[in-house]
This record gives sequence, C-alpha cells and structure tokens, in this order.
Amino acid sequence: VLYSGRLNQLPGPGRQVQAEIVFVSPPAQAILGKPAEELLGDYQRWLERVHPDDREVVVAAIGQLARQNQPVVCEYRLAPGIPPTDQTRGLDEEQLAGPRVHRWMRDILVPQLDMDGQLIGWEGMILDVTEQRALSDDLRRTSSMFQTLITHLPTGVLFMQGPGGWPILANQRARQLLGQREDRSADLERLPASLRLYRPDGTPYPAEDLPVWQALRRGLVSMRDDVVVHRPDGRQVPLVCWGAPVDLTQSGKVDAAVWVMEDLTALRQAEAARSETEGRLRTVIESLAEGLVVQDRHGRVVECNSAAKGLLGSRLSLDGPGGQALTLELCREDGSPLPLEEQPTQRVLRTGIPVRNAVVGLPRVNDVRWLLINSLPLAPNSGEPPAGAVTTFLDVTEQVHSQNRLRQSEERYRRLIDSLPVMLMQFDRDLRPIYFNPATTTFSGYRKEEVESPENWSRLIHADDLERVLAGLRQALEGREARYEYRFRARDGSEHWAFSLAYPTRDEGQVVGVTVVSVDVTRERRLEQELQRSQRLELVAQLTSGIAHDFNNLLGIILGVGDAASRDLPEDHPARQDLGQILDAAEQASRLARQLLDFSKPRKGAPASVDLAQSARRALTLTRSVLPRTVKTECSIPEQPVTVRAEEGQLQQVVMNLILNARDAMPGGGRLQVRVATDGQEGRLEVQDNGVGMSEEVIRRVFEPFFTTKERGTGLGLAVSRQIVEGFGGRIEVRSEPGQGTTFAVCLPLVND
Repeated sequence: VLYSGRLNQLPGPGRQVQAEIVFVSPPAQAILGKPAEELLGDYQRWLERVHPDDREVVVAAIGQLARQNQPVVCEYRLAPGIPPTDQTRGLDEEQLAGPRVHRWMRDILVPQLDMDGQLIGWEGMILDVTEQRALSDDLRRTSSMFQTLITHLPTGVLFMQGPGGWPILANQRARQLLGQREDRSADLERLPASLRLYRPDGTPYPAEDLPVWQALRRGLVSMRDDVVVHRPDGRQVPLVCWGAPVDLTQSGKVDAAVWVMEDLTALRQAEAARSETEGRLRTVIESLAEGLVVQDRHGRVVECNSAAKGLLGSRLSLDGPGGQALTLELCREDGSPLPLEEQPTQRVLRTGIPVRNAVVGLPRVNDVRWLLINSLPLAPNSGEPPAGAVTTFLDVTEQVHSQNRLRQSEERYRRLIDSLPVMLMQFDRDLRPIYFNPATTTFSGYRKEEVESPENWSRLIHADDLERVLAGLRQALEGREARYEYRFRARDGSEHWAFSLAYPTRDEGQVVGVTVVSVDVTRERRLEQELQRSQRLELVAQLTSGIAHDFNNLLGIILGVGDAASRDLPEDHPARQDLGQILDAAEQASRLARQLLDFSKPRKGAPASVDLAQSARRALTLTRSVLPRTVKTECSIPEQPVTVRAEEGQLQQVVMNLILNARDAMPGGGRLQVRVATDGQEGRLEVQDNGVGMSEEVIRRVFEPFFTTKERGTGLGLAVSRQIVEGFGGRIEVRSEPGQGTTFAVCLPLVND
C-alpha cells in the first residue's frame, strides 16, 4: 500500500512539518477511507486521518528520517470512523466497535534524497496490523493472567520441559514446599537427588515412580502420596504429588508436564480433625435424648441414633441408596390420621422449608405415643430440592397428658368461676379490668370492654364510696388484703350495694394486679333499712298511740263543750263566731289524731277483689274539684277490670293521696298523668307529674314518718300509703329527678280467676 510525500520544511521547535502528499495508491485510499483528491496536497489532510494522540509519532518519524537517512518504521492508530479493511474484518465486531479499540497501521517510511544527500521527500508503505496488535495484546494478557494464577495458587506447581524434563517454571508455593529453588540444569533422571526426594522409609525415591516422570515418559496422569522431601533446613515434609502431560503444539506428543504438589501434613491433620469431629458428633448424637434420623432426598434413612431406634422400633432401618423410604403412620392431636404428604419430613423434602415443634401421635397397640418433631432441610445445590432432611423425635407423651389434665383442670376451674353467683373481677397494676366473670356482667349489666379504664368504671361507683374503693384496691396492690362496702349504679339505673374482698394477684412473688370478689348485698341492706324503719315506726307508733288517745279524749271534751255552748248562745252573740273557729280547729285536730291512730294501729281491713281501674277513676272524680285549672289531667285507664287484692277504702285513700301530692308538686300548674296497666302478674297504677321533682336524698327519706318538704305537711301521707300497700302484699316505687317531675307506682298482686 504505497503513497509518496514531498517535504517542504522539517519540523522543529515552534515549527510544524510542511509537506504535501503527491501520490496515493488505490489500496492506501481504501485503508484511509478517502479518495485521492481528498488526500493529495497539504500533509495536514493526511494527518487528519491519524488518531489525534498518535500524530506526534508520525511527525517524529519524519524528523528521524531526516536525521538518519534510513528507513523508519512507526505504528499509529487511525482516527475513529474509518471503515475496516479485509485485514481487520476477521476481528470481533465488539472489539472494533469498543471505545478503546482502533485500527492500527504500520508505516514504513523510505527517504528520498537530492544530489546533495538532503531529504526532499519519502516513499511510504502502510500495513494494517490491527489483528496482529489484538493477538499480541491477548497473548500478553493471557500470559499475565496465567503467571498470576500460577503465582497465587495455594498448591505448589512446577512445569517440566520435555523430553529431558528440565524445570522451566515454579511458583512460590512449590519453592516453599521443597525448601529451595529448582535446579534448571537437573534433568528428569537426576530430579529426585536434586530435590532430595525420599520414600517414607528413608530410601531415595526412584525417578520412574514420580508422577511427573510418568507424565513426560508415558503421557499418563497419576498421583502419589508417599513422597517425602528432606528440605535443606532439616525439615521433612510429606507430599502428595500429581503429574499430567502437556501437549503445547497439539501434535499428539508430550512437550512438557505439570507437577502439582501439596503438604500432606495439613491434609493429614485435617483428616484427623475430621475423624475426631465425626467421633465427637457421633457421641453427641448417641447421647441425645431425642431420636435423630437423617434421610436422603428420596426419604431413605442414611443415619440414625439409638434413641430413634427406641422410639420408632422396627419401622426404622438403614436402607442405604437402594432401600425404601421411611414411612410412618401418624395421627393428629384430635386422633385423625395424618396423611403422608403432610408429615413434617415429607413437607421439608418437598418444599425445603423447616418444620418446627410439630406434635403428632404414633399409634401403638393400646395407646398413642406423642412425639415432638423438628425437621430441617440439608443444604441443597442452588436451584435444586433439598439433598435430604434431618429430623428429631422427642417423646412428649407425659407432657401431652399433663397438658390435657391441666386443660381439663383449667376448664373445670373456668366453669366453676363462670358459675359462681358472686362477682369476680381482676385488674392489672394500673387498675384496668382484665377479667369479668359472667356474674359481674349479670349484676352490673356491663361487659369488661365497656369499662376498660379506671375513669370508666369509677363513674359507676357512688361518689361517697369511691375513695373507700380506691383505698382498698391500693392496699391490695401493696400486698395486703382489703375489705370494703360500696354502692354502684347498674346499667338499668338501679343502685346496688356490694361487699368486696380485694387481694393481691402475684406472679413469681411480684404483685401484678388485684383480684376482687364482690357479693351483692343490696337485699340485705334493704332488709336492714326496713328493719330499722320498722323499729322506728314501732317506736313512733307506741308514742303516737298514747299521745293520740289522750289528745283525742281532750278534743272530745272540747268538741262536746263547744257544741253545747254553741247551742246555748243566740245567733247574734259576738262570741259565737270565735266559738265556731274553736270548733273547726278542734275538728281538724281530731282528724289528725285519727291519722295518728291509723298509722300507729293500721286497720286490718279484710282484703277483697278490687278493680284497680275503677278505684283510679273514682279517685280522679273525687279530687277533680280540688285540682286547679292550671293542672291538666291525662288518663290511660283500661275499660276492662284490673282486679287486685286490696281493701277498697284504703286503696282509695292511697290513690287520692298520690294525686294530691302530685298537685302540690306543681304549684305553677302542669300535667298530671294517671295510668293503669297489668303485666299478667300484678296490677300497676302510676301517678306522674312534671313538677319540681326530688333529689336522691329526698327520695331516700320520702316514706319516713313525719318527713315532709311542705310548709304545712304532716309527713304521714306517704308513710301511711306505703304501710297500706305493703299490707296488701304490694309495693310502692318512686322515680324522680330535680326539675324533671316525679312518678309514683303502686304495684299489687292480681287476683287469679
């Protein structure tokens, strides 16, 4: 590939080369990728086809050409973008396209001299050496990698050149093992003496028995582990040696051999350590209380310990590669059969996922042996199923039976607690409820979830008793039992009394909460109140009976004398009016005395069948004249009779008393409602007003004798009414709130037909 250049000015300090290209052959045009007209002329056009980093190389070659007047050879890269030629088409496309791979040219410049021997131009011949450069780089990299590999191998490597067997290359490890550098003048026959090679019995090692001799002379690959090198430092190192032939020219002939060696000391120590470890492992496995079974990927048993044989018995045998897989008939905790594919070991072999703490049953003749099974996969190769499974079996029959007994005991305890007629509650250290037995919900109407914080349940405690309750709970948290009594409000609004015993709940000696046992003593407290009321009433009755009797006698005299005096006085006598007032006052005092006598000695009217609805209508008729127009009356009284057991006159007195009390509770007017109904067991009469209402304190005392909130009341009306109703086997109920009015209800047993 030829071209010619004519030199006008040599390059120098501060001067560029000035030349021109006068001839470019067609092959040169093809290499440079330009037609002749674009290459001829100014030499800078030619340089534009050279890689920018290599242009100084070309310019320097021209300068050297002028100095030595001899041909100069230089190599440079072409600028990127020049198409490949036939010489470079065989290279890997990725190599040619890579950012660091370029087409390489070798340029042979031959000087042209004038008559005086001065350089006036040159003839150039360019060759595409891209492929040679790539092969050279590959060979250099391969040699470097091979040298690095041999140098850093953990085993000794020695290359022997045939046919004589002279050492040509040894790595550092080989020299460490031999204790000396290789003798390059020693041939294969003198190798044992040169390297001090002996048998374990101390006799010289024959050259023909060395693996490297077998490789060079016979082309065999062999290994020997009976070579001992007697190092110059006095150490004797046992070696394991391998020899292999090398065919460098691929002619089928052995050109060299590689000798690989390693210190058997470490291998023997490792083998001894492995054997010792296996022995310890076997001892540990045999001493395990758990049965241990190792199975291959097909489920065949390859190892087991004595405990496993004791648990599984004849089911277990070391089958080896040709045997059958271990199959067990197992059952679940509920007694149902456990299919083979769901058994722990089979699941591990199928999925590779460990199965832990599985409790299964192994049926026997008369009972079931319960086993705790853990199964782990043996490490598989990447992307393959487990190589096997290791499974342990622990006999937990006694624990399972103990758990069953404990579960049954807990169930009996739970049923006992749930059936107790007393309230049982447990609180944590922050007094948050953690357990309510059913009786607690029955008595209070609340579930544990509805009163989860102290703020919630404390609102149900009577304000006067809350501090007493909290003090008792704090005392229990301090580790001492506490007893207290309190009132609480149930969901239906009723008030209950409870007697409680609080004692600390302990866990490992530490107080972790409070257990409270409460008994509903509402009935007992009401009976006490009734007893106290009865005792007070009896005392009052004794006092009032005597006072009323004597007072009645005096009033009889006053009324008799006054009546006689009134008849004797003329109609126009001035004292007659005063005497009339005296008689009216005496008559009122006489009625009061009769009330006192009725209270102290209630009349035992014979109960009879009385229509409660008719009594309510008659009472409304009798009291209508004393009800102000500002009081609106509403009635809900059935037409059919509501027959109760009572005495008509006394029942009439009770109803009228309730109506008049309702009137007095509405001084500014309001709505008075009278309702009669029955639930099949008792008749119920309600008198309701929307007056001033009553406080809780007034409600508690409203039936006490002589208690009144009226300016001129006697305090006997409701006390007598209650006495009458209870004498008929009934009761009086009251509901009221300040400003919301009051409802009195008279409940009497119905008369059966």
